[in-house]
Amino acid sequence: MVDLTDVPNLLVFDLELARPISGRGFNAPWKAGVSTLCAWGLRDPAPYVWILDGSRFPRMFLAEDHATNIFERYDGVVSWNGVGFDDLVLAKAHSKIRKAYARKTHVDLHASCCLLQAGVEPDRIAEGLKPGWAKMVPTMREGLLNAGWSLDAVGTASVGMSKTEGPKGAEAAHAWQRGQYSEVISYCLGDVGLTRALWFKAWMDGYLESSERGRVQIPRECLL
Repeated sequence: MVDLTDVPNLLVFDLELARPISGRGFNAPWKAGVSTLCAWGLRDPAPYVWILDGSRFPRMFLAEDHATNIFERYDGVVSWNGVGFDDLVLAKAHSKIRKAYARKTHVDLHASCCLLQAGVEPDRIAEGLKPGWAKMVPTMREGLLNAGWSLDAVGTASVGMSKTEGPKGAEAAHAWQRGQYSEVISYCLGDVGLTRALWFKAWMDGYLESSERGRVQIPRECLL
């Protein structure tokens, strides 16, 4: 059992886009809007779900205000690739939510795994990551640095959990447009639950591993 009094007050989160993107759209993903934002505090018994697609749900601003209030209660956030994607989307599409945690801790487990295996010192990661964090390893191509560190690969190898069945990646936006709201929300919640489980695995056992890239030690200083 984990002593939750020893666990930092962090909020694990993930989001899905409301509309499909392709081509140059990947350079500005926030233009696609956010369909759902899900979060789960490390100390909390249950997660949060917010629908932020104003084009389909006109009272979206109520969810945005509530999400902002919740994010403000925590000392920081945990994500899987949130520094390079989710932060950028929220900063443009829902700036109030982003501002609620912008100056706080952001533990990006995906970035940490990639950088630690590449030999980046833990204290550099603990100082905080920014978009373009892959440049911290100037001798390695970004694609090679990221290869093998998908959430599915790490979840399967580290905690015996794969990603939730459902519309994955870009398909989630298509599913949302088809009205498959519950499937998209369940998929997003599944990613949050898996990321949360990986944080606890790293916290308790000091490592995560990928079925493709092997094991990487993760000091607690990178989880705070």
